[in-house]
Amino acid sequence: MQQIQEMKSSRKSKKVKKKQLRIPTADSQKCMTILKGLPDIVYIIDPEGNFTFINNSIQSLGFKPKDLIGQHFSALVHPEDVKSFSRSFVLPKYSGKVTGDDNAPKLIDERRTGTRKTKDLEIRLTSKKAKKGQKNKSEIIGKVIAFGDVSSTGHYEIGKDEKQKRFLGSIGIIRDITERRQIEDALKKSEKRYKDLVERADVAILIDDSEGKLKYYNSKLAQLFGYSIEELRNQSIESLIHVDDVNMVMAYHRDRMQGKKVPSTYEFKGRHRDGSILYLEVHVVELKENNKIIGTRSYLWNVTERKRVENELRTQLLDDELTGLHNRRGFSILTQQQLKIAERKEMGFWILFADLDKLKWINDNFGHIQGDLALKATAHILRKCFRKSDIIARIGGDEFAVLTIETPEKSGNILIKRLRETLNQYNAKSKQQYKLSLSIGAVFYDPQRPLSIDELLASADSLMYRQKRRKLKP
Repeated sequence: MQQIQEMKSSRKSKKVKKKQLRIPTADSQKCMTILKGLPDIVYIIDPEGNFTFINNSIQSLGFKPKDLIGQHFSALVHPEDVKSFSRSFVLPKYSGKVTGDDNAPKLIDERRTGTRKTKDLEIRLTSKKAKKGQKNKSEIIGKVIAFGDVSSTGHYEIGKDEKQKRFLGSIGIIRDITERRQIEDALKKSEKRYKDLVERADVAILIDDSEGKLKYYNSKLAQLFGYSIEELRNQSIESLIHVDDVNMVMAYHRDRMQGKKVPSTYEFKGRHRDGSILYLEVHVVELKENNKIIGTRSYLWNVTERKRVENELRTQLLDDELTGLHNRRGFSILTQQQLKIAERKEMGFWILFADLDKLKWINDNFGHIQGDLALKATAHILRKCFRKSDIIARIGGDEFAVLTIETPEKSGNILIKRLRETLNQYNAKSKQQYKLSLSIGAVFYDPQRPLSIDELLASADSLMYRQKRRKLKP
């Protein structure tokens, strides 16, 4: 306990550097509108574990966002669970041990990379107000759902190579599952005694047998899939699962009946009565008699809205809001992946670096609205010129970059010529009082002589500025 208090004290004394997490979610009005209606708690923590953003749903625990911004996450988590799920306490115990992704400890503030994610982490939260039926008002049980960039749930600043990536913090969602845990405890004591609680619960519940046939379900399940209680009796479990995921879900059920290890919590796509797709999260509990598994009890949540929000947030993280192209971070992440593919396939690619000439002059003479339109027009030209599979980004104010996937070295001049022609076609049809002009530099990546993405961009940038200087000569 003393160590946790010291940790909190030291965190409070440090001023949070908000520049470490320059993510639009905290500042963007669009994101704030999306998050406003989300009942789950959405948070961002920096590398030291301090909250740099938390949405208004934290008010369900009696806090205001401003109460926790700048505070260490231990201010919200039960002291015993801080010791169990914090890097500062857990990682020293694993020093020198090889765990692998499957056996690695689950941490609320881990340095997540690649496919390594914190899943099914249940923690106790502190609260300023009691919930109905709760003896200890300071304990709320929450489930951490971590997410972030593409396949990573950590937040990183991209360096010149993998070793230079700087950890910037973690992004996640916490869902209050206190009610679910209460229901589980109630069902363990007496299915009959707590049937009324189950029926009134704000979570869909079903019980099936070893063959996957429905034995019991509450009204919330029928409501979730758009059926009446009577109509649902004629449905099979398979009919409620989207065709994309039916094999996965039923395979999990068969393996569970055979005692094999399968996920107890996972997501899948369901099928609503009207044919629309539901994104669902399910938590499965085995039912046993005489130590034999006879079926399962499942709790289902509709996470369709959460999936939409996650996709919106990821878009904000990786895309440029003005042009709709990738931003610098999105370009860095995607090109790093393409670099590995190119090395494996031994196929090269081209990187083009383009600068929109005289953007300041356009802003000064025609206004910033016209400057924005010029940037959007440049993005349109790039999309029209290159393939959908190519990686196109606005990486600075007037700077754009393109990676043309699996393109031979001899195609360099063709690519630049095609871009010039597309630009000229646009200018010929444009009714603006100015003509768009691009300075372009291009370099080829040869897998036999590998360079980093940053090195390639620097070379293309240098070539681009040579061309720009030539344009400025009288």
